[in-house]
Amino acid sequence: MIKQKLIPLVLCMLTCGVSFGATEVQRYQLDYFHITPFYADKSRSVKVLAKLSSNGPVTRKLVNFYLYNSKYKTGTKIKNLRPNDESGLISETSTGTLMRSGEQNRIKIFFSDGDGQTTTHWFDMIEANNPPRLVVDQLQTATYESFNVASYTKSRGYFTSSDKYEFKNWYAINEMNIYNKLDVGMFSFTETICDIPIEIEYYIISIGIPAIYGLFCDLRDDEIAYNRVELSLEFVDVGNHQYQLQFKDKLYVNPYTYEMARSQLPGFVETKYLYLPKNGFKDLQKLDFTILGEKLGTMRIDFSYSFSVEAERSRMGNCVSSEYCIKTNDVEFSDIGKELKHD
Repeated sequence: MIKQKLIPLVLCMLTCGVSFGATEVQRYQLDYFHITPFYADKSRSVKVLAKLSSNGPVTRKLVNFYLYNSKYKTGTKIKNLRPNDESGLISETSTGTLMRSGEQNRIKIFFSDGDGQTTTHWFDMIEANNPPRLVVDQLQTATYESFNVASYTKSRGYFTSSDKYEFKNWYAINEMNIYNKLDVGMFSFTETICDIPIEIEYYIISIGIPAIYGLFCDLRDDEIAYNRVELSLEFVDVGNHQYQLQFKDKLYVNPYTYEMARSQLPGFVETKYLYLPKNGFKDLQKLDFTILGEKLGTMRIDFSYSFSVEAERSRMGNCVSSEYCIKTNDVEFSDIGKELKHD
């Protein structure tokens, strides 16, 4: 009786398609891919932005990245790309020295599903002219856009998109309500490729400041001769790859006179601002600055930005053009003597 019960059960398992340990084949698809052009006359880089999705984890999925040329039947591998994390995002800067100027260059990327089925995408590589030197304060929309990025999305297929540089608050004249301090953090920058914000790297940036006694109390002879103090700047990511400027090295200020120094002096405190000396309103009400940048963003663009800061009124002085003043009457002014304590 026992054998009679087991035989129908085994037959049912075979005929009904019941199986143990079966797993779904992992499939991959390319959500988007963007690659910037290369420069013909310089050893520049190309930026790759991509997203790979799957019905399973994609953390270490390999994407092969090859360069082909019209004169050669086989491609040269640029490198293997792997997603940054489990989201499947790929952000990679690759060498552009393999690109051949004046010839048809093509990019081939491919990846395999769990059963070995291969998906391949081809992109015609775009050759760009030497990058322009941007004069930021003369950009009418504070935006520089390069419409030559080879792109693909699963919804649109293949197309050409743009690499966009956006400068926020980079005005030729910056008005200051009170003669007080310059906060370079008001200058921000974002780069996007097809509306995707990307990380910036490899840049060099500095600010030129008038070499004036009282503004800086530790001036060198060469700075006095050229009437410029050069300070290094850097971008800090404040979220979603939006970057704000800040001084790269420490600065110090006398909290009573607002004199600046680049090294720790007795009575000076660390600051992230450029303070203007209290007694300099008459001579330093308007100051001219220059920010110079090299190899900024994916397109490695050099740029310059000249601007002036003009204060409307001083901290302390006459009662018409100052925030605080002294009157010879019986009215009490509780803010008189107010000093800088903390930034």
